Amino acid sequence: MSQTVEIRHNTKLLEEALHDIALRAALPAREAEATVKERELRASAWRRLATGIAIGLAALGIGVAVWFMKYEHPVPPAPKKAEARIASDTKGPRQKTPLEKSPPKPVIEKPKEEVKLIPPPDPLPDPVPAKPSYDTKDYTIFTLKTLSYDGRSIKIEAGHRFKTEADQAEQNWALAWCYTKIIVDGVQIHIQFAIRKRKSDVPQISHISKNTLRMTRLSSADVLALAAQCPWLDKKVFRVADLKKNTLPTNTEFRLDGNTLYITGEIGPKFFEEVTKYNFKRLIINSKGGRVWPAVKVGRWLRANQISVHATKLCASACVLVLAGGTLRTAADGTLIGVHRMRKVGGKIAATDFEGGQAATVEAAQYLTEMGVAQELWVKMFQTPARTMEYVKHEQLIEWGLLSKPKSILPSPDEKKNSEWNRRNFKGYINFDAQGKDLRTHRGATTRSCRRRCERDSRCEGVVYDRWNRLCILKQDIKTLSLNAKSVFWTRSKRTFKLRKTPPVIWPRSRKAFPDAPYKTEKVSNFDACSRLCLADKRCMAINFRASGNCEMIELGSDYSDHPSTRLGYKVQE
Repeated sequence: MSQTVEIRHNTKLLEEALHDIALRAALPAREAEATVKERELRASAWRRLATGIAIGLAALGIGVAVWFMKYEHPVPPAPKKAEARIASDTKGPRQKTPLEKSPPKPVIEKPKEEVKLIPPPDPLPDPVPAKPSYDTKDYTIFTLKTLSYDGRSIKIEAGHRFKTEADQAEQNWALAWCYTKIIVDGVQIHIQFAIRKRKSDVPQISHISKNTLRMTRLSSADVLALAAQCPWLDKKVFRVADLKKNTLPTNTEFRLDGNTLYITGEIGPKFFEEVTKYNFKRLIINSKGGRVWPAVKVGRWLRANQISVHATKLCASACVLVLAGGTLRTAADGTLIGVHRMRKVGGKIAATDFEGGQAATVEAAQYLTEMGVAQELWVKMFQTPARTMEYVKHEQLIEWGLLSKPKSILPSPDEKKNSEWNRRNFKGYINFDAQGKDLRTHRGATTRSCRRRCERDSRCEGVVYDRWNRLCILKQDIKTLSLNAKSVFWTRSKRTFKLRKTPPVIWPRSRKAFPDAPYKTEKVSNFDACSRLCLADKRCMAINFRASGNCEMIELGSDYSDHPSTRLGYKVQE
C-alpha cells in the first residue's frame, strides 16, 4: 500500500513566523529591561514627590512669615484721592473714563440645527484575492509504503525536497531520503536507510550504529533488504546489488571467558577473521544466522581444531553450519534451532536470486555431509522457503547427527559406556571415583599414559584419573564406586562394582568458574538454592553461580579457571 503526501511551505509566511519566534525569544530580556525601567521611574517619582513636599514646606514657611509681618506690623492705608472731575467740552462729546464700563451686549441665541440621520451605505462586495507575487519554494513531498517483513509490519517513508514548483514538475529534487520508525519499549527510534541527492543517483546506504541495530533487532542484511523497498517518487526499484553500500556494522559481540568464547549476534563477512583471533576450547553461540561462506569456513576450522560448540537461546540459518563443525555439539534446553533455504543478499548470498540461493544450499549440503550430518537435515533445509524458518526438535537433530548424543552420568557399573573412552580392553565410568587400595600416584599424567601404567602393573585392577589436577591413581582391591565430578574410573576387571549409597553433596569453590556450556540456566537467590537444584537433577554434575543470580547447571565439568564474580560447585559422594 503506497500513499503520497505533498507539503508546501510559504517562504514569506515562514519568515514572519521566524520573526515572531525571534520576538518571543526576546521577551525575557525585554521583560527584564522593563522591570529595571519601572524601578528607575519609581525611584524618580519618589524623588520628585520628596522635592515637591520640600518645596511645599518652604512655601508654607514663607507664607507664615508674610502673615506675621502683615498683621503684627500693619502698613498704614494710602490717602483717598479726590474725585476726578472732567470739565465739559463744549466742542465735543464727553469721553468715558477708564473706570466706566460699557453696558453688556445682548446675547442672541442661534437656532439649533436639525440633525438628519444618514442611512449607511450598501456593503461593498468581497474583494477578489489577488494572485500572490511569490512562488512556493523549498517544500517536501512524502511517499509511504507499508510492508510485512520478518513477521512484523514496517512502514517505510521517503521524503523529497524541491526548491521550486518547476523542479517538482520535472521531479528534480534537491534531496531524497528513505527511513522508518520502530517503537522499542515505548521509545520511537528513527532509522534512515538511504539517500538520493538527485533523481539520477543510485540510493546511498546510510550509516547505522551497532546499538541501533541491536535495539531494533535488525541486521545489516535487513537494512539492505528494506532499503531496496523504498517508495521513491519516480517509482524506480533498485536491487540490493545496485545500492551504494557503506560498511555496515555486524551486530555481533565476542567475549572470551577462560577457555570459552561467547558469540552473540549475526554472522558477518569478517566472521572467520574475528573467531580465529581467540584461543579457546569451547564455543557458545546465540545467533539468528548470517553469511553462509564464513559460517562454513569457521565450521571446518572448529572441526580441525577439536573445538566443541554449544548453542543457546537461538541458532538459526547459518548458525546451524557453525554448530555442525563442533566435535561435541550440544544445545541448552529450549534453544530454537531453525533451518531454511539459503538466499542471496547483494553480491553475496535476495530471495529473488533463486540460482544464487540454490548454489549456497548445495554448498551447505556438501559441508553437512562432510561433518557427518544425515541428508534429512539439508533436505529439510532445501524444502523450507528462504523467507520462513523451520524449527526442528532436539530429539530429531540428535537422530540426524547435528547434535551429539547425551552422555549418561549415572551408568550401571556392569554396562559398557561411552565407547570413545574404551581403549585396550578398559571399561570407563565418567564422573566416578573408586574406593580401594592405592598402589601409586603419578602427577602430570594423561589419560593414555595413566591406562598404560595400569597395564604394566599386574596388581592394578583399575585407575582413577583426576581430570582437573592431572593425577593418575592406580587402584587395587576396589570395593565401591562413588560420584565425583572431576574423576574418570577405568577398569580391566569384569566383576560388578557396588555404588555408594550415601547422598551426594556439592563442594564449593569461590572465585572460580567452569568454562563449560550449561545445559540449563535458572534464576536463584543464592548459592545454596543453586546447589539444591543441581542435587535434584541427576544430569547435573557441576554448577556456576554468577553474581547476577544465574545458576548454570553443567553436565560434564572441565578444568575450572579464576573468575572474580563466580562461585562454582561440583557433585561428590563423601
